[in-house]
Amino acid sequence: MVICGNDVLAVGAIAKAKERGLNVPEDLSVTGFDDIEIAKISTPPLTTVHVPHRRMGREAARLLIGFVSAEPEAEQCLIETSLRMRGSLAWV
Repeated sequence: MVICGNDVLAVGAIAKAKERGLNVPEDLSVTGFDDIEIAKISTPPLTTVHVPHRRMGREAARLLIGFVSAEPEAEQCLIETSLRMRGSLAWV
């Protein structure tokens, strides 16, 4: 299994696996992180961790404004993610 830090790297890993004669997911499972559009249209479709990008941006801006105004509300923010199971992951 190859676990990539983002979907672009994961799609590249799938392409490199194919160049080497490996079949995804039969020979190698590949997962990404982000759930950007390329994950849905890759061949096979990429299993990935969905990140709520807009919420992440809003929370980052809120925290930054708090730090700049010297009134930080919190030092961290928890944003839930979810796994999008698609065709690049072999089922055990």
